[in-house]
Amino acid sequence: MFGKIQEAIPEKVIDSVASKLIHQSAIIIMTVGILIVLISIAGSYLTIVQKYYKFRINSDNTQLKTEQGLFQRNAVTIPIARIQALRIKQNVIRQWLRLTTVQALAASSAGDDEKGNDLMILPVVKTQTAFSTTSRFVNWAPHQLSGMARLSRRSYWYFIRNASLMSLIVIFPCLYFFKGWGLLSTPLFLIAILLGWYSGNNTGWKILDGQLVLQNGHWFTRSQYVIPHKNVQSFLFVQSIWMTHSKLAHIRVNVRHGNQNELIEIRYLPEESGKEIFNWLKIR
Repeated sequence: MFGKIQEAIPEKVIDSVASKLIHQSAIIIMTVGILIVLISIAGSYLTIVQKYYKFRINSDNTQLKTEQGLFQRNAVTIPIARIQALRIKQNVIRQWLRLTTVQALAASSAGDDEKGNDLMILPVVKTQTAFSTTSRFVNWAPHQLSGMARLSRRSYWYFIRNASLMSLIVIFPCLYFFKGWGLLSTPLFLIAILLGWYSGNNTGWKILDGQLVLQNGHWFTRSQYVIPHKNVQSFLFVQSIWMTHSKLAHIRVNVRHGNQNELIEIRYLPEESGKEIFNWLKIR
């Protein structure tokens, strides 16, 4: 019966209806995707608001005390001496809005449970006043920071190459197993290129008054670390055979974070700059 009905309908009509259904399905999928993103952003915003509602921070030069929360007030007190480093964090949206978050990496169990010993100092602050505001609560924090050393644009290629190769590990199997549908994975290649460029563009370093400032970018989030020299647990100058020819190197620094270590790495910086940081770290 179905076969007879199908034969009675002109093929052009069937193709036209199928084309319209596919087009509408694509629109529906895109609409649902956009709604999911918007709901996720709204949910994330509301979560942050209730978590840091009426956030307060006080300092008496020996310890920090923070209070926060809408449905449940949480209070954390920690000696400033246990703060091993500061982390100034921005995702790409906050960079556009010139807003940032300041956290302290603490050598204790105090801090946010979800973040594992990340004591929140400033949930949201204007980027231009982040350091001047933080220095009011952490006496060794710099009052301002400018003139960080940056990678040359030529070095961005190494980040783009690495990210692109990782995306191809996903794209090729999708194309092989899912044929035409596998083409939906190809935008990952463009995203990988953007991720690589972002990482290279947000890499920086500076030695400042007994402190080392390291900056890197991962997953469209920039993290800047201010590390007092005395708080560096270990450090490493890394250079492969291929990097020797290109005169590039990696610097890895470990600081205490809770009962473990936080690894901070700057990749593909000039060999001369890497040795300068390494030699500075060796001074005790």
